[in-house]
Amino acid sequence: MMKGLEIKNICIERSGAEIVRNLSLEVPSGEVTVLLGPNGAGKSTLLDAISGVIPALEGEIFLDSQPLHNLNRLQRVNAGLSYVEQGRQIFSHLTVEQNIRAACDNQQLADAGMATTLSMFPELKKRLNTAAGMLSGGEQQMIVLARSIIKQPKVILIDELSLGLAPIIVSRFMPLLTELKQTGMAVLLVEQYANAALEIGDHAAVIVHGEKVLYEPCDGLKQDQQRLHNAYMGSH
Repeated sequence: MMKGLEIKNICIERSGAEIVRNLSLEVPSGEVTVLLGPNGAGKSTLLDAISGVIPALEGEIFLDSQPLHNLNRLQRVNAGLSYVEQGRQIFSHLTVEQNIRAACDNQQLADAGMATTLSMFPELKKRLNTAAGMLSGGEQQMIVLARSIIKQPKVILIDELSLGLAPIIVSRFMPLLTELKQTGMAVLLVEQYANAALEIGDHAAVIVHGEKVLYEPCDGLKQDQQRLHNAYMGSH
């Protein structure tokens, strides 16, 4: 039985156009799997389909070998899937603590999750009673990540963690993903800073025009940038 996320032969349409074609991918527990590719390749669309934001046309999705593809979005969350979408979606008028706790309706689980998240994001301890809209972009991204892990999910999908953030802030976030995988979580990361993602990733998949063209250990791709470039250009 595979532990983690498994996608089999998934096809996804948007507005009548096929965006992802017959794509299969494994995201093992305790690893960071990096999803790379040019703009418009279908990376965000794939994450949307895995999480249940949009339906898949064909294919299957499994979490710890249990099928997810017939479940709605909330059921997928309850099965252990968490999704950090682009755009730092927060409740600006609520406090930092209210934002984080909003993702968990179990008081005992939320208390335990708050302790875990604040150990990862000590910067937020002093801001718990501050309206989230008053915080910097980096601090708001911390809130989003904290909220996504408060229920201790089995799998976390992260779409462009670094979007709109300064490189120095990005360098603060990347090691946190290593901490998540060390808890046994499976992490699927879409990231524009390929080199930074490869530094903390275990395996990387490159998709171009909705098709997986490369799947390799990150260590190998770090050493062979030309191979990565060729994959982006479609000359794999």
